[in-house]
Amino acid sequence: MSAKARTLSHRAAGIFNVGLAIVSLSISSPASADQLQDGAAAYKHGEFVKALHLLKPLATHGDAYAAMTLGLTYAKGQGVAQDYAQAAAWYRKAADRGNAFAQANLGLLYAEGRGLKQDFAEAAKYYHKAADQGIAFAAGSLALLYSHGQGVKQDYTEAAIWYRKAGEKGDARAQVNLANLYLHGNGVAKDDDQAAFWLRKAANQGNSYAQATLAYLLSQGRGGEQDPAAAAALYRKAANNGDANAQFRLAELLANGTGVAKDDAEAASWFEKAAAQGNVTADSILGRLYAEGRGVPKDLVKAAEYYRKAADKGDHAATINLAWLLSTGAPGVARDDVQAAVLFQKAAAQGDVFAESSLGSFYETGRGVKQDYVQAVVWYRKAADAGDFAAASNLGRLYTQGLGTSRDFAAAATYERKAAEHGLVKAQVALAQLYEKDNGLKQDYAQAADWYRKAADQGDVFAQTTLGLFYAKGLGVKRDYAEAAVWYQKAASHGDSLAQSNLGLLYAYGEGVKQDYVEAYKWFNLAAGHGSANSRNRAAGNLKIIAGKLTAQQIKQAEQLSAEWKPTL
Repeated sequence: MSAKARTLSHRAAGIFNVGLAIVSLSISSPASADQLQDGAAAYKHGEFVKALHLLKPLATHGDAYAAMTLGLTYAKGQGVAQDYAQAAAWYRKAADRGNAFAQANLGLLYAEGRGLKQDFAEAAKYYHKAADQGIAFAAGSLALLYSHGQGVKQDYTEAAIWYRKAGEKGDARAQVNLANLYLHGNGVAKDDDQAAFWLRKAANQGNSYAQATLAYLLSQGRGGEQDPAAAAALYRKAANNGDANAQFRLAELLANGTGVAKDDAEAASWFEKAAAQGNVTADSILGRLYAEGRGVPKDLVKAAEYYRKAADKGDHAATINLAWLLSTGAPGVARDDVQAAVLFQKAAAQGDVFAESSLGSFYETGRGVKQDYVQAVVWYRKAADAGDFAAASNLGRLYTQGLGTSRDFAAAATYERKAAEHGLVKAQVALAQLYEKDNGLKQDYAQAADWYRKAADQGDVFAQTTLGLFYAKGLGVKRDYAEAAVWYQKAASHGDSLAQSNLGLLYAYGEGVKQDYVEAYKWFNLAAGHGSANSRNRAAGNLKIIAGKLTAQQIKQAEQLSAEWKPTL
C-alpha cells in the first residue's frame, strides 16, 4: 500500500446538522420564545410541517435559528419538496445574522453548487466565518479548499492550521487529512510520528481509511516500532468496515503469515471481498490461488475466469498467467493459441520479458500466429537483451541455423554464452558444439570440453556421453580412459545407447576399467536393444564378437545381468 493517501473530502459529508439548543439573537418576547421552543421541539420529533408553521414567521422576522432550521428542512426535503435554492436563501438570512451552522451549510452549498452557482471563493468566505466560531466541519472544509487551491490561493501551511483546528475538535476526516500533510511534508515538516498520532485519533473513531493507513505505517516501522500484529489488527477493523484496500492487505498478511497465523482459506475469502469491490490485483491473485489450489479447491476454470477479469482491466500478471493457461490447454481450459498470442503480444508491448520470449517461441513455431522467423528473432532479442537466458539461447540457435537472420556463429556463441554462464544446460551444450565443430567459429576442443563438463555436471546425458568420448580420444583434455568410463557410466545408467556401447568397448579392452567380457556383453546387449539403427547394428556386431569369448554359462550370466538392469531415473 502506498503511503500516499487521498485527501478526504468534507464536502461529501452532506448537509451539516445543528443541535437543537436554541440560539436566537432577535426574539425577545415570551410569546416568541415559546413559539421558537415549540418549533424546535417539533423539528426534533420529526413533526416537520408543524415546525415549518411555527418557525417560518420567526425566520421571516429575522430569527437566525429559525431561518437556519428552515434551511435544513428545504435542503433535506423535510415537510416540503427538497429545494436547495430555498435552503440557500434561508441559510443566508441566518448566516448574515451570525449563525455559525448556517454559515457552514451555506459554504457547503456554494462548494457543491447546489441551489446556487458553484463558487469556491464564496464557500471559503462562509466556511471561514463558521470556522472562526469553532465549527469543526467548516474548519476542515476550509482546509480542504486551501489544500486544493479552490477559491483561495493554494496554501498547505494554511490548510494544516485549519485541519488542526478541526482535528482538535474530533473531526476524523480532518485528522486524516492533517496526517497526510505530515506524511508528505506539505505545509508542515515531514513527520511520520505526527502522521501516526493523527491517524490513531481518527482510527479510534472508526475511520477505516485511517485504520488502513496507520496499519501500513506500523507494518513498515514508520511512526513507531514495526508491529505486524498491530497492523493486522487495524487492517482487520478497516476490512470489517468494508475498506477494499484493507481487505486486500489483510488477505496478503494471512497468505504470508505476517502478524497473524498463516491461513490460505481466510486469505482467499478476503481477496474475494476485495475483488468484489473492484480490486483488480485481488482478481489476479485469486486466479493464482485457484490455479494452485491454495485456500480454495484447485479449479483452473475459475483461475482462468479471475485472470480474465483482471487482464481485461489491464493487470499485467493476470495477462501473462491467462496467456500461459490458454497456451497449455490446462484441464477444463480449452487451448487457444491465437488468444494466448494476443495476450502475450499485449504484455510484450509493455516490456514484459517472459511475454517477449514466449512470443518469440510462438513466431518460431507458428503457434497462434503465422510462422515468422524474422519476428521470432526480434522478440527473442528483446527478451535476451533484457536478461532472459532461455530467449538468449533460442536466439543463438536461430543464428546457428540462419533462420530469420544471416547465419552467424560468432553471434550465436555470444548469445549461447549469456545463457550458458547462468547455468542453462541446453545453452552449455550448444556452446560446446559450436566450439567442437569447425563451422566458422574457431575450433577449440578445450572450450568444448569445459562446457560439456558444466552440462554433464548438471546431469545432461548427451553431454556426459560426449565428454566420455573427449576423454577416450583426448580431445581438449588429456586422454584418460578411466575418466571416460566414469562419464560413460553416468550416461549409460540413464539408458543412453551410445554410452552403453562405448562402455562395453572399455570393458572389452580393459581400458580405464578392469577387463570384463561379461560386463562388456551386458552393455552391448543393452545398447543393441534401442537407439538409432546404426547404433543398434554396431552394438549387435560387437555383441557377436564378445559372445565368441564367453562360455555358455558366462553368456547366461550376462543375459541375466541385462534383464535385471534398470535405468536410473
